[in-house]
Amino acid sequence: MASMPGHPLRTRPDRVSTALATSALLATLLVTACSDDSPTVPSRSDATSTPPSATASSSTDPASTPSPEPPITATPSTPPSTPPSTTSTLPPVTTTTFPFVNQGTSVIVANAADVPGAATEYTDALGDFGFTMEPPTNGAGNEEIIEVTRIYATSDPTSQAVALSVARVMGELPVERMPTPAPIENATEGLGAATVLVMLGKDLAGRPLPGPPGA
Repeated sequence: MASMPGHPLRTRPDRVSTALATSALLATLLVTACSDDSPTVPSRSDATSTPPSATASSSTDPASTPSPEPPITATPSTPPSTPPSTTSTLPPVTTTTFPFVNQGTSVIVANAADVPGAATEYTDALGDFGFTMEPPTNGAGNEEIIEVTRIYATSDPTSQAVALSVARVMGELPVERMPTPAPIENATEGLGAATVLVMLGKDLAGRPLPGPPGA
């Protein structure tokens, strides 16, 4: 239909309204279709959060929960007990000394050092200490000449006491049992009345009598 000159074409209002309603309906359907087809993307907070079940398990599992350790307490060190100092009085150390006995029997000196006059000198020296002396003699047999001086005595207690005193003045020599026969000239008969025999050896012959200890 041709328009008439001088009059512009006008659109009818009811047609415009229908077109607008149709466009709105199509837009609504398009939006709904898009929302139904697109997958749901979890938010960042949901992706990183711990599932409730895991959290509950870790909090209630007794095996996973470490048991508290007992507190460490320092034990005070106790110093070792020191026993009280006690002063113990010990008895004084005494040295057994025999009484000096120079009487009760006689003493004889035999020269067994092959030194002339040695027995005579010792006889005089022992006499100065108060011993009763027999005349000197000489060694014989296997003790005619000896290196070390010996002192012999019989088993009589008095003879032992006198012999120990002679040993003290001669330098603490040992005392031995009198052999039988006596190792001197004329053997046992050569002792006379003596029960103590000094066999003067090379170690003391010709030397001064040592004298008692401390003298």
